[in-house]
Amino acid sequence: RLHRNQTVISDIRTLAADGRIVWVRSYAQPVWDKENNRLAGIYGAVQDVTAQKEAELALRLSESRYRMLFRQNPAPMLIYERPALKILDVNEAFCSHYGYTQEEACSFELKDLYPEDEKEEISELARGLRGYQNVGEWHHIKKDGSIITISAVSHDIDLEGKSARVAVITDVSDRKKAEDRIRKMNLELEQRVLDR
Repeated sequence: RLHRNQTVISDIRTLAADGRIVWVRSYAQPVWDKENNRLAGIYGAVQDVTAQKEAELALRLSESRYRMLFRQNPAPMLIYERPALKILDVNEAFCSHYGYTQEEACSFELKDLYPEDEKEEISELARGLRGYQNVGEWHHIKKDGSIITISAVSHDIDLEGKSARVAVITDVSDRKKAEDRIRKMNLELEQRVLDR
């Protein structure tokens, strides 16, 4: 490339005199002989970029671990962008529990998971959330049209430069049904006591 009068910038792993592996960024600029149209020399510089490379590696490993924890978490999870409330990602547990494919879920806005009477309220709430928040119990619509009662906690994240939130969802439908049965049995029991 230098013989074609092109600048060359490259990152190279080198071995320092003390045995350490050091990343350097090499800048090579051709000195061009215009009269003879050829490379007459090279001038350049070398910059130690070891700290930058180590930081990039640590970030890649951190993101990889986060992705693994997100993807393989047994609880349904979703990530949505703020303020648009566009769903950016869902994990495998979400797809399995809700019946949507990842592509289908990522074509939704957050409010699309909620029944009509909750859409406006959840949209306003979600736009204002900051930090770690327990957002309480709501209803979600699964792909088959069934409605489940959910409890969700969420917190802020930065996803590829986008301001976003990750939400962990718990289906509490069975618990709510059990609570309703217990309430109904208690009322019936109280009525029997009054009748006696």
